[in-house]
Amino acid sequence: MDPVWARVVAKSLADAVNAVGLSIPGIEFVEHKAVAVTHRGDLLRFVRLGKLVEWAEPQPDTLVPLQARLVNNGGGSDLFDDNEIPVVLVGTSYSANPLWSFESALKLEIGADVMNVADEGLGPIEPMAGYLQSDTFVGSQPKLVIWEIPERFMAKPYPEEVFKLSF
Repeated sequence: MDPVWARVVAKSLADAVNAVGLSIPGIEFVEHKAVAVTHRGDLLRFVRLGKLVEWAEPQPDTLVPLQARLVNNGGGSDLFDDNEIPVVLVGTSYSANPLWSFESALKLEIGADVMNVADEGLGPIEPMAGYLQSDTFVGSQPKLVIWEIPERFMAKPYPEEVFKLSF
């Protein structure tokens, strides 16, 4: 996922949320583009080119991360307001790494604050299991959980105990 696709996916999710009539308190974010950065993705290590590497190796990506800056919090600015975050994002490094801009794109498209509990290097299952067993989830359940699962994890077998939760 890159910042462009993050925005497309976030827009699709926002449309789906609106279609089912999920009531999420609206706040306003404005788009801000950060400074361009060069990024060499971790999946390049799977590209085995041998002696061809010098002329056929993929070049690093140039990314312009998207940032969402809060403009209007919907009138809730008092010290003792309920600061419950209605949307939680769980997933892999695609969701955790701000270079891919998925969290920011969700804030912009859904118009709600997003708590990002995704983690890098753990796959999609471990961060979700950790979140569901956390005090954060047990104490304040969100209106919407977005779980990013890359396709390559769909065919991977997981032991049954991974899905057993104890509350």
